[in-house]
This record gives sequence, C-alpha cells and structure tokens, in this order.
Amino acid sequence: MQLNEYPSAIAEVSIRINTLEDRITLLQQAMQRIEDEVRHATAFDRTLADSDQRNATLAAQLGSNEVFQDLSAQLRETYPQRAELMTEVARLRDEFSVAKIQAQRQIAEMERCRNA
Repeated sequence: MQLNEYPSAIAEVSIRINTLEDRITLLQQAMQRIEDEVRHATAFDRTLADSDQRNATLAAQLGSNEVFQDLSAQLRETYPQRAELMTEVARLRDEFSVAKIQAQRQIAEMERCRNA
C-alpha cells in the first residue's frame, strides 16, 4: 500500500467500526426495552413471593422470548466483527506510521547524499 492510501483505508475501516457500534447500541436498546417490559410485568405479579422468584421468572421469560434471543444472537455476532475491524484499523495505523518513518528516512538519506 502506498503512503497516500493509508488515510483513506483507515477512514474506511473506522466508518465500518462506527456502523457496527451504532448497530450494537440499537441491539442493546431493543434488548433493554424487552427486558424492561418483562421486568415491569414480573414486578407487579402477586404470585411471585420474592425477588428470587421474580428474577427466575425474568430469566425464564427472556430465555423463551424469540425476539430477545434473536437480538442477543445478533449482538454476539457483532462483537467479534467489531473486534476484527478494530484490530485491522490498529494494524493500518501501525503500518502507516512505519511507512511514514521509512519515507522520512529515505528523504533524509537523499538529502545526505545530495549534500555530500
């Protein structure tokens, strides 16, 4: 990759990371809404004697909620994708730094030869 190509490559990967982070936020918010609804329903259920029963009912209802489980699966898939992109952007930044140093070294070498 040429030195002048790194900034756009880094920007492209950064945009993809931001897109995934937005997706993660939306998935988390949707899951939280479902959990809040179930938690609200269990909070006022008079058949549940204590918090342990409410927590068990909450877990059971969330575990059987297909939408919640689908959102959870999507979230589990998205985290590794984001991690891969973060690794990629770090690699590109490192390569860019090395390429800049090499270019500076070449310029300095050319200056030294020209002044000799």
